Amino acid sequence: MEDNELSVAQHHNPAETANETGESLSQELQQRKKDIIDKLQKQKSWLIYIAMLAIAWFGYYIRTRNLPLLQGKWLPDVDSYAFLRYAEYIVEHGKLMANDVLRYYPFGFDPRNEFGILSYLIAYLYKILHLFNPNATVIDAAALYPPICFFIAAIFFFLFVKKLFNYKTAIVATAFLAVVPAFLYRTMAGVADKEALAVALMFAALYFFTATMKPEQPKHYITYSLLAGAFIGILGGVWGGVQFIFITMGLYGILGVFFDIFEKKQKLAFCISVLSCFPIMMAVYPTRYNIDSLVTSMTTQIFLLGLLAVIISIAARHKAMSSIREKAEKKMPFGLFVLVSTLMLAFIALIIFKGPGMILSAINEAWNNLTGAFTETRWTLTVAENRLTFFTEWLSQFSWKYLIMAFAGAIMLFAVCIKGIKTKKTSSWALIAASAVFFLAIPFSRYAQNSLFNGDTAASQVLYISALFGFPLLLGYFYVRSYYKDRKLFESIKINNAMYVFALVWFTVLLLGGRSAIRLVFILAPATALMAGYFTLEAFEWTRKLKKDAYKIAGYIALAAVVGSAFYGFSQSSLTQASYVGPSFNMQWQNSMSWVKENTPENAVFAHWWDYGYWVQWGGKRATIVDGGNAMGGVNHFVGRHVLTAQNETEALEFLKSRNVSHLLIVSDEIGKYPAYSSIGADRNYDRYSWISTFAMQPNQIRETRNETVYLFAGGTPLDDDFIYQGKLFPAGSAGVAGFFLPVQTITVSDGNETKNVQKLGQPEAVIVYNGQQTKVPLKCVFINNQEAIFNAKDSLEGCLRVIPTIEGDGKMNPLGAALYLSPEVYKGLFAKLYLLNQDWPNIKLAYSDENTGMPLALYQGRLIGPFKIWKVDYPENITVPEEYYGNIPADPEVSKPRR
Repeated sequence: MEDNELSVAQHHNPAETANETGESLSQELQQRKKDIIDKLQKQKSWLIYIAMLAIAWFGYYIRTRNLPLLQGKWLPDVDSYAFLRYAEYIVEHGKLMANDVLRYYPFGFDPRNEFGILSYLIAYLYKILHLFNPNATVIDAAALYPPICFFIAAIFFFLFVKKLFNYKTAIVATAFLAVVPAFLYRTMAGVADKEALAVALMFAALYFFTATMKPEQPKHYITYSLLAGAFIGILGGVWGGVQFIFITMGLYGILGVFFDIFEKKQKLAFCISVLSCFPIMMAVYPTRYNIDSLVTSMTTQIFLLGLLAVIISIAARHKAMSSIREKAEKKMPFGLFVLVSTLMLAFIALIIFKGPGMILSAINEAWNNLTGAFTETRWTLTVAENRLTFFTEWLSQFSWKYLIMAFAGAIMLFAVCIKGIKTKKTSSWALIAASAVFFLAIPFSRYAQNSLFNGDTAASQVLYISALFGFPLLLGYFYVRSYYKDRKLFESIKINNAMYVFALVWFTVLLLGGRSAIRLVFILAPATALMAGYFTLEAFEWTRKLKKDAYKIAGYIALAAVVGSAFYGFSQSSLTQASYVGPSFNMQWQNSMSWVKENTPENAVFAHWWDYGYWVQWGGKRATIVDGGNAMGGVNHFVGRHVLTAQNETEALEFLKSRNVSHLLIVSDEIGKYPAYSSIGADRNYDRYSWISTFAMQPNQIRETRNETVYLFAGGTPLDDDFIYQGKLFPAGSAGVAGFFLPVQTITVSDGNETKNVQKLGQPEAVIVYNGQQTKVPLKCVFINNQEAIFNAKDSLEGCLRVIPTIEGDGKMNPLGAALYLSPEVYKGLFAKLYLLNQDWPNIKLAYSDENTGMPLALYQGRLIGPFKIWKVDYPENITVPEEYYGNIPADPEVSKPRR
């Protein structure tokens, strides 16, 4: 029996054993899975920072794709050559010069304030690189500095967003920042300008400020506050865009006090951060930051107003002020009491120290900055990157889906801020809707140039102004009204998270900055990345809470598709763009500056339009009277008026002698820039303002007769001055030139021995259009085949048609393919006479031109190209210089005012 039982037991044992083994394995797998998850949870912080570093490295990788194009010799951006030259000087001499004699000759320039920090940074980066690579050069350091700064900026941006929200949002936001095209160029390899360092300093300042302003402050919050102030101070010494920090922190301080959302330690941290930045700014850039400039500048006024509000808030909470505070709180909210006290004290202080006019000046400056371009002098209005932007231009740097995510994120964040308010749902939704109108009105009030909302129409201005001022007033009204009408509601108004308010203020300020100037669109990138990241995580959380699995799966797929496609599209676009960012100091510049170094004395002084100063100083090693720094902007007026549009040689020589100019440089870019320098060089009535238009020869409309061929050059340009022909007035601006007829006659001539056909120009005609009617009028001048032909018909249009060839991509040339129309205003000026018409002047002699070495003045595949020309300037003994020319300010201050 026992044997039988044993036999049965042995018979069933394998199956039972298998089951037990399976269960054991399952439990073991579950335990291993749990161990792995626990281990990952313990290592989560490391994984997060590894992901952050990977994103930062990918951004660095993108930004260095153009290094082969630079060849270790050149940089892509003209301004970068100023910092390169200073860094090279520091490496050679140990420190920066006190006076740069190559700039603004004969005055010179002290670069230590504005250019010092970045120049030393590049110089010391070179020394670090040289330790590891003896072949490294200063140009290598200048080329690598921007992507290195981006890498650091990405880390601080991640930490900043992580402090604001969480690590998930920070990962997504930093990933967007790394690839968004708008943030690419300013941090590209070789673009060794201020912005790359500036964004790293800005994000560092934002991180430390955010850390110290969080309710759960770090133990050493005072140290963090001092670090925030230090980074703001250094940022002020590097970049004028520090104003975005001034405005953001100032408004945040005002709002924080008004809604009473600050704890005492947060107020102290705010004060320390603000107060500690001023001594640093004044130390590193004393010529820009001093007591007077801090009080009179609109941006620092807002900064100081926020500081004053916080200080008054601290004082009002003190025991000694309890009786006054209690009386005030019976009549108004505490925040309103502090804000009114702040404004009254600020107004009194300004009136005492600066007079009543200072108040009006501050209001006027604020209004102009909110409603106009970044600045509106003649000079800034002629610089393309300073003009107001259109939303459609944003789309070329971002995308619809990305901007929708960013704006949706901002609206959602506002909704979270007011989530705790115990009011009717309709009231909450009304506030959320108002926030949406507010955020969207800023860009959409300047949607497109040819739309109803172009920034200039009444509709666009009403939308912009009503949203800009209406939304803050609505919030204030809602808050104050609840105090008087519904105390329960008022007590429930607690901002969900004070730092969310900071994020919204920062987003709004950068939104306004991106609207104000093309060159500031790049600063939209971090603001939109922040909000797009927030949207992504909020949308993910919302999807996760859906009850049905099918809805969840659909939501995850849709979100992944939107976010993934945006990231992938940006990555591909940025990689492609980065691969083509080559040197701006092209072959023409290289050859011409080599000639300058070899064929001009070391003490030579060059005059030219301001854009090229840094190239002449670095590439040619020669002094210039103007450059891109525009520290002596009045000289731009003199160059525009008395050089490029000078009416005769004597006028040009008088000014050039005041600066001891030895050489004059003009390049083909001046054709397109004619409106800029003629505007800057004009008087208060814009007497020399004009432009140069291109007309294309129409092959299908050539008219041929037995002895004549008539060519039609078609185009369009308005008249720049009134014109009278046969008693009929053609007013400037209203009438325009639509084309030109150029007859070429074939004449048979004989010298007695042989007979031959000779081509001769007939009387050219301009077609003027006015009130829908065309009128043919005689034209005074045609320049063709390097010869100027003058016609003296009665009542002729006193302009000139400069015929130029067109060149196709395959090298095919049409010598009569196009023409430049030089209006009477242009035709009289030096630029036209010397550069376009090749005239010889007695004392301004052509010394260099690459026209005969493969660079003719022509229309190449639709783009104007032309030679570089340099003239040697000599001065006759009878030249006298007007006293005005020795200064840096035009005699008529009206010429510095904007064109209206």
